[in-house]
Amino acid sequence: MTAVILCTMALVDGALAGFRAWAGRDGRVVKHQDRLRAGVRGAMAAAVALLVIAAVLLSIMAATEVTYDELADAGNRMAIAYAPFCVAVALGFLGYFSASLESQALSTVIILGPATFLRPLVILAGAIYAAWGASAWVVVGAFSAVVVVLAVEPIVGRTFARQLRGHPFEAA
Repeated sequence: MTAVILCTMALVDGALAGFRAWAGRDGRVVKHQDRLRAGVRGAMAAAVALLVIAAVLLSIMAATEVTYDELADAGNRMAIAYAPFCVAVALGFLGYFSASLESQALSTVIILGPATFLRPLVILAGAIYAAWGASAWVVVGAFSAVVVVLAVEPIVGRTFARQLRGHPFEAA
């Protein structure tokens, strides 16, 4: 069950990374379809990242004495580390999608903006907690997963930058 939770977190993180990579690159006023497309593109990149992580973890299990239970314990620790951050971001989105412009601005300034800055640190902290007291190969698996997840946003960002180069609606 924890694997499903972590995969869901990674897919949502990828969708948000796609949105962040796209935001500000398009000067049009009406862009609902583009926002959705950016989120889907980020989620698809995260899905590919999850396949890479699965391949790494399966390779570790096949080549070493690491068991699924050891990896599951590390995943449980990661999920525990990420849960408060995910709840805070979800609360931020409640304010962001409210009808009040003040609530939207407040949630962006107090929660979502700092969360974007803290995201890599929280992801790294989850890997450190997962690695705490684990075998060397579990540590390799945890930090490999972190590297792959953190790579999604720059990759999606470069994709949008290439796609919009010279586009008439590109933001200056």
